[in-house]
Amino acid sequence: MWTAVDPPQFSQSDPYKPLTLRADYNWEPGAKYRLSIDTLSMVGIYDHHNGNLNFEFSVRPREDYGNITFNITGLDGQPAIVQLLNSQDAPVRTVPVEGSVARFVNMLPNTYYARLFLDLNANGKWDTGSVTDSIQPEDVFYFPKKIALKKNWDITQPWDIYDTAVDLQKPMEIKKNKPKPKAGEQQYQSTEEDDQYYDEFGNPAVDPDDPFGKRKNSNYNRTNPSNTIGRNGLR
Repeated sequence: MWTAVDPPQFSQSDPYKPLTLRADYNWEPGAKYRLSIDTLSMVGIYDHHNGNLNFEFSVRPREDYGNITFNITGLDGQPAIVQLLNSQDAPVRTVPVEGSVARFVNMLPNTYYARLFLDLNANGKWDTGSVTDSIQPEDVFYFPKKIALKKNWDITQPWDIYDTAVDLQKPMEIKKNKPKPKAGEQQYQSTEEDDQYYDEFGNPAVDPDDPFGKRKNSNYNRTNPSNTIGRNGLR
């Protein structure tokens, strides 16, 4: 038995994708929804209307998600934006720094990386600067370690953006142009160490979901791990 609710407001989130619409709504975790669209909802440039559409979907329960919080130091009151990145160095979510805190809530379990840039003109995006106006690009910093988020985890990370040298901040796993090996050195290759989890003290930790328990055991707190990590720049 379906119960009618007020429909969400649809908006165009990307001007370059006019056929993609976004619906922001206070979805109830674990609930099932049906979206019904009648034939008068959309019309094309040739006066063609859409057909009847009925689409059913379920919202994941809250415990399927995790939260990541960064406690950031080194900004000295400057406005900043933090982006959570995937393994391809692409942003999956962007939030402003409020005070000295950046919060990412209801994130799907995954391995994430983080990037921060100073938003000096408060326009919500990274600016390249201007040679004509002698304006430098906005500074960029990377969190120098990856973040392994699991279901129902709340991770809090201290982040001093000047704790690691800027040119050493970006994790090797997401560098598109990896440094060439020197004479006698081997080319960087992804290893099991790249998938290593860390406990609250930055020590190697066992993956709770690893059935073989290959990695070193630790007391990684499932509900509130607090890994310490550093900072970086766009490279």
